[in-house]
Amino acid sequence: MATLYQSPQAARSEERFFFILTAVMAAILVAGFGLQFGLGRSTFAVPWVYHVHGLVFFGWVALQLTQTGLAAAGNFTLHRRLGWLAVLWLPLMVVMGIAITVTSLQRTGGPFFFDANEFLLGNPTGILAFAGVVSAAIALRKRTDWHRRLMLGALAMILGP
Repeated sequence: MATLYQSPQAARSEERFFFILTAVMAAILVAGFGLQFGLGRSTFAVPWVYHVHGLVFFGWVALQLTQTGLAAAGNFTLHRRLGWLAVLWLPLMVVMGIAITVTSLQRTGGPFFFDANEFLLGNPTGILAFAGVVSAAIALRKRTDWHRRLMLGALAMILGP
């Protein structure tokens, strides 16, 4: 069986591509939530679960941005070591995703652009699908071609809110 060779320069270019795409997605998230705050749709005067949810989800984005940056810089040792933090962080994402769904429905009926039933079903389903994709990426961590694409896809899954 033939094996395709990928030059180190081509591999580094691909790692930079994933870092840039992750950075763009992180910037979109920051801009989107900043816009909501600027329009007065978001405030800091909310129950604690909103703040914890924000810290956990923003922490995930920061972790993913750090991880793709480490890979792009060629620091795979630290990338692998820090990657295990994702295994611990993922259950927090699921718990906080579901907690914010329930709290938001109880407090305001959910986001104005969703029907309450749609939000109650769609949001937990989305976070569980995200967890499934991340779990697959972790399981396929030795297949870097799949790993990086699944992680990028998982980030895209939480980009909507």
